[in-house]
Amino acid sequence: MQWEGREDPGIQDYEAKATSEEDSIARLLMMAAIDDCYTSVRDRTANLGNFVKATFDAISKTYSFLTPDLWKQTVFTESLYQEFTDHLVKTHTRVSVQRTQAPAVATT
Repeated sequence: MQWEGREDPGIQDYEAKATSEEDSIARLLMMAAIDDCYTSVRDRTANLGNFVKATFDAISKTYSFLTPDLWKQTVFTESLYQEFTDHLVKTHTRVSVQRTQAPAVATT
């Protein structure tokens, strides 16, 4: 079908929708303080809400992993066994006990 001197209105609607999707995702990534991110959709999304929710879920799952630079500093304390090991070694001497085998008792 020919449109006299103008483009097909369906194409304009599609381009407007694509632009609004890009803007919504760009705003979401900006709020998440993400500078560079690649998002992709095949064909067209069912609606903008699903696409934004999927992107939000992906960002949430990405931030749930902690990399070593995000770990809190851990202060290790000695367990009681480690704390008193030196004391036990100094004050107690090891006593070796020889076990003798009991004589066999004959049974008749």
